Amino acid sequence: MKFSLARAWIQKTNCLGACKTQSNFANAKRTAYRNCTPAFTLVELMIVVAIIGILAAIAVPSYIDYTRKAKYVEIIQASAPYKTGVEQCFQNRGSITECNQASSGSGIPASKTYSNVASIKVTAAGVITVTPKSGVFYNDPTYVLTPMVSEEHINRWVVSGGCISENLCHAAHSQTKY
Repeated sequence: MKFSLARAWIQKTNCLGACKTQSNFANAKRTAYRNCTPAFTLVELMIVVAIIGILAAIAVPSYIDYTRKAKYVEIIQASAPYKTGVEQCFQNRGSITECNQASSGSGIPASKTYSNVASIKVTAAGVITVTPKSGVFYNDPTYVLTPMVSEEHINRWVVSGGCISENLCHAAHSQTKY
């Protein structure tokens, strides 16, 4: 086996050398090129196609997941002014139950839409619900923030909603405040 592979390699290199040699006779030159044209074999091309296929099979799902998470960042960032409003409302009023968008003078902004956000609602007890626009994500996963309150301040925000099951946000990434 080793001997046949070595012989094939030697013949190939000799063939390439014959193809590159200059001949004074046009017939000899034409015959040399016709008999040994350098090219890739079918096996070599199949190996390259297989490698490209494997790389594409790994890269495409990762890219799709990355772009979905990047779009969802807008939904997470859209909740920031509402979190600040709920925190200010709690500090000013001393109770979280009165902190919603309906209460006047709470400091919580009105609902606003963005390119990927359909609505942002703050309900009783300061629970923030961000709803993405339909069609942007598969199941329109909501982003829900619930404040965890101590006597004096909001300790942390607990993340819940459909974004956890869609792997777009994590409950472990609840934001802690001290």
